[in-house]
Amino acid sequence: MIKVKKQSLLIGIRSLDQLGEETKRAFRRLTQGLPPEQPINRLYFEDTATLFKSFTPKRMELLRMLRQHGPISIRQLASKLSRDYRNVYDDIQHLLDLDLVKKNRQGLFHVPWSNITIELSLAA
Repeated sequence: MIKVKKQSLLIGIRSLDQLGEETKRAFRRLTQGLPPEQPINRLYFEDTATLFKSFTPKRMELLRMLRQHGPISIRQLASKLSRDYRNVYDDIQHLLDLDLVKKNRQGLFHVPWSNITIELSLAA
């Protein structure tokens, strides 16, 4: 397996206003010469329904398998997961769109994240 640098990804729910405020905060930190907040890599959804639609149990299992065995082809991945090729292909395409999965020059897929944290606020 290729040694992948430890990278963390924070996933959460943010409104457009909240995203704007976070961007302003990051810019202020930058202009003050302060380091960026950790983790730097973030992915936000507009609501929990959209988040949970993207992170189905099958896709979570796929991410874990890719992290453990990647880089790997979709066919190999489908075989290891005992899933239909077309369904795994569709899931990979969705995860590629979200930048949760990467494709290397040989056409094999891997997960660049060593840690993915999903943050859900219970506040209104």
